[in-house]
Amino acid sequence: MQRCPHLATETLRTLLRSAFHGYITLEANGGFRHSRDVQKSWERALDGLHLLLENWPAHAAEEERT
Repeated sequence: MQRCPHLATETLRTLLRSAFHGYITLEANGGFRHSRDVQKSWERALDGLHLLLENWPAHAAEEERT
């Protein structure tokens, strides 16, 4: 799978906005009241987003441009 240099803007916006908004909403409403470290959870979420974006299929971005 080849890395795509330009992700489709709307897809990227939607993905990142929903991830950030969801995490912030959970934290603000006490959704992380368990014994796990919130900072480590955030770092894992960012690692997952990074991995996803680094491996975004090139054909997906091309389809959205048409």
